Amino acid sequence: MKNLKKLVSVIVTVAMLISSLAALSVGAATGQYGDVQESNSYYKAIKVLSGLGIVEGDDEGNFNPTSNIKRSEMVAMVCRAMGQEDVAKASGGSSFDDVAADHWAAGYIAWGVAGDIIYGVGDNKFDPDANVKFQDAVVMVLRALGYERIAQRSENGGYPTGYLKVASQRGVLASTNFDGATAATREVVAQVIYNALTTPLVDVSYYAPNPKDDEYVVYDGKNGTDLRTLLTYTNEIYKVKAVVENTAKTDENLRKDVDNPKAELDIIGTYDYYWDEILDNQFSSKNSTIKPYAGETEVGDYLGYTVEAYIAENDNEEWELLAVVVDSKSTDSETVSANFEAYDEQEGTFEYYEDLNDSKTVKIDTKTGDDLSVYYNGSKISMKEIEKEFGSLEKLLVDEANSITFMGPKNDDYDKIFVTDYSYAQVDTVRVDESFVKFTSGGLSLDPDDRGNDTFVYNLYDADGNTITLEDVQEDDIFNIVAPLVGGERKPLDDNVPYMDIYVTNETVTGTVDEEVEKDYKYMIAGEEYIIDRNATLKVGDEGIFYITIDGLVFDSDAASVVNKNYSFIVTYGNDIVFSVKTHMLKLFTADGALETYTVAPTLKVYDGDEFKTYKRNDKTQDAFFETIEDLVADETTKEAAIAKLGERIVTFRTNDSNEITELRFAKQGANFNVASSDSYKYNEDTQVFGSWDLNDDSKLFVAPVSDIATNAYNVDEDDLEIASFSSLDEDKNGGYSAFLYTFDRDEYLGAALVSEEIDGTLKKSHLAVVKTRSTGLDADGSDIDKYTFVQSGETITMGVDYDEMDAVKTMDTGDVFRYTKNGDGEIKKTNFIYDASTRSFDAGDFTYAKYDENDVAIVYGEVTDIRSNKMTVDAVGVDVEGGLKLTLNETDGNTYALVDESRLTSTNKSAAVKALGSSANIKSSYGSNEYFVVALIGETTRYEDCVQILHK
Repeated sequence: MKNLKKLVSVIVTVAMLISSLAALSVGAATGQYGDVQESNSYYKAIKVLSGLGIVEGDDEGNFNPTSNIKRSEMVAMVCRAMGQEDVAKASGGSSFDDVAADHWAAGYIAWGVAGDIIYGVGDNKFDPDANVKFQDAVVMVLRALGYERIAQRSENGGYPTGYLKVASQRGVLASTNFDGATAATREVVAQVIYNALTTPLVDVSYYAPNPKDDEYVVYDGKNGTDLRTLLTYTNEIYKVKAVVENTAKTDENLRKDVDNPKAELDIIGTYDYYWDEILDNQFSSKNSTIKPYAGETEVGDYLGYTVEAYIAENDNEEWELLAVVVDSKSTDSETVSANFEAYDEQEGTFEYYEDLNDSKTVKIDTKTGDDLSVYYNGSKISMKEIEKEFGSLEKLLVDEANSITFMGPKNDDYDKIFVTDYSYAQVDTVRVDESFVKFTSGGLSLDPDDRGNDTFVYNLYDADGNTITLEDVQEDDIFNIVAPLVGGERKPLDDNVPYMDIYVTNETVTGTVDEEVEKDYKYMIAGEEYIIDRNATLKVGDEGIFYITIDGLVFDSDAASVVNKNYSFIVTYGNDIVFSVKTHMLKLFTADGALETYTVAPTLKVYDGDEFKTYKRNDKTQDAFFETIEDLVADETTKEAAIAKLGERIVTFRTNDSNEITELRFAKQGANFNVASSDSYKYNEDTQVFGSWDLNDDSKLFVAPVSDIATNAYNVDEDDLEIASFSSLDEDKNGGYSAFLYTFDRDEYLGAALVSEEIDGTLKKSHLAVVKTRSTGLDADGSDIDKYTFVQSGETITMGVDYDEMDAVKTMDTGDVFRYTKNGDGEIKKTNFIYDASTRSFDAGDFTYAKYDENDVAIVYGEVTDIRSNKMTVDAVGVDVEGGLKLTLNETDGNTYALVDESRLTSTNKSAAVKALGSSANIKSSYGSNEYFVVALIGETTRYEDCVQILHK
């Protein structure tokens, strides 16, 4: 028996089963107003009239169903129902004193008065915002249908009794129960007009003094008369009863026009006309099939349903679908989302358990053979395809399906089975402009051009089934993807899949894996049982955040996130002895670049990759354990031996409320980590890869260079430790870097890297900086330190100087331009001094234009002679280019734009000489007596990224 799945949202699961192709047909005119739910008894009328353009909502997408209808709104609805909107809009406007010429309903009111549908209230006033009584709304509708004289006959009762009587007899008041003298609401009027659309019209050919003597014809199709209604005769809109056989999702040919796809309808009945009246006998018999344009309808929701569909011809004599609603009287459906037990293909009997504690199964009867249709993720599939891909229909239903909907005619076996089978992926990053989603494993382009399929479409929904966009997708969201078979086979999502419905969820559970209930299948997390996805792995003791799919599976996790992600490097070990009892201490260099000393708690758990081992202070088992740690951090006689032990010094840890270490995990021992080491790892800036691992914002680079700290002694000096950016690595370094790489075993990106050699922090990756002021102060240890305040990347930054590296730091002053790297304490470690503002001297070293190529950077200095069309011409010093060096604007993230006013360099407030500019648009060319020079950083061929402008007077 299939185990119970913890459903996150049954409603969402059901909504997914036959999901709409929202990317193809999204519109306001669908009747899906925010304040009109399907439970509303007038929902169908409002939805149809909205699709036909007879009723409209407000600017906020609401219909306001229970609001009283106004006189102006009433006449507008009647006008549209009669197909006279164009006539009303073309009228000269109302002549009433209280209806301005630009009033939204002026044309409707003029039309209504001219056609005797409505009248003024006296004194040349119309009172457009007055409420309409229900009986008066009925009067206007009967006038439109031609029944007024019949209602006025004495035997019927005249106003208002006769009108209400005739309306009731003709079905105009069906599904309404309203007191005639009560103000009518918008929803009840919608129902009245909906009923009136298919009410036979009346033609009065002779008006007698007494209405009972009139001569008239009721066009009800009886006694030799035609059947005429507002819907068909007046508006040429045809209401059909049909089965939705295919949609733009299920048939590629129906979505060739992506902006207006089609649907395939099998017509099984009509309502207010005869078959041979439609388009030159096109439907001369029942069971005709048409393929109308879907327009703004939601026909994509109704695959397999029997529906009421409203169709009309467009100017090209092609059918268009104006409105569609489910014919609930004709269709039964049942959805099952868990506990699938068996399916007998011969008998057509599906069995499932309503609850795991049940002893009996529930049976669902289906048709068999050619009478049964099966849909997989929204597309119809054959029995041959089922057998080829899944082995049998039973295996598809019992072993593969996440949820199943059975559908069929009332009071009969189900003849359609809709199977939903998800694929899952977890979001890493989203590139909205490129329609690309990078997952924690792989990625997915949603751009039809990239996929080589111009008819490819996708839909994004949130956990409640609402349509969303890629801009709404966040990191760590789960993509629950519904995609069809291709050529009868399940294909990778980046293959030629014709469509996708993607449900984006962010359901998580935070806690600890307490128990393995069923090996590699079901686990107890935070007191609840969860089934894991077939590709997921859990271990008892894992703690952290677990990501849940839409149908309740654990797909992935940041398990033990507190423990496994706070990478730290063991610097030194020490202890304190009190009454022969050792208290152990570790000095750690953390991923934040800080040196911290921690005391070990009386009880320490150490995870060795398979299980936790406990070491206690009081029984001295801690003493024996920390002897191994003491050996681990001890000096070695060779550099190679010291490097070999380096990788074992990366740990993650947990502390208690007293900030004592209670748990250690050694990454090198495989404690939920993947570990690799090499002396030839390369870094690629373009692909953001180090070694063979992808990088992300959380990836940490530890630099722990092994050096000769004393005679025949090799280890790591804590002053050399730093957390560096991967961009400071040299992509072209011969032989690559000697490093250890660590990643948590469920991550597809690099968690941490430990480089065992000093890196020079190449300056070519950093943006230009301009000194505002230099000052002195104290560092965290109370020692004297130089501090610089400078402008870089649009910010004003203050940073101290590492005195141990002072030989590499030139003393600078206001207006000077430089580049730098920093150490793990956030201090300037090394600089590349470029421009001396006081002497106008420039030295870019190896970064001059003369040594520039398209794979490198260059720094140039010279006078700006022209700026136009985003191109800057520079008379660059030391650059021999005919016509001057032309630099083209290249806006990238973090650019530095600044202005240095030389005239202020000698003022008392020198810092005012340097100003951060908002963008490159503020860079100027020479004019008048001013001369503008620039120090510019070129990032690509003749394209500059940073630009510091110097104003010469």
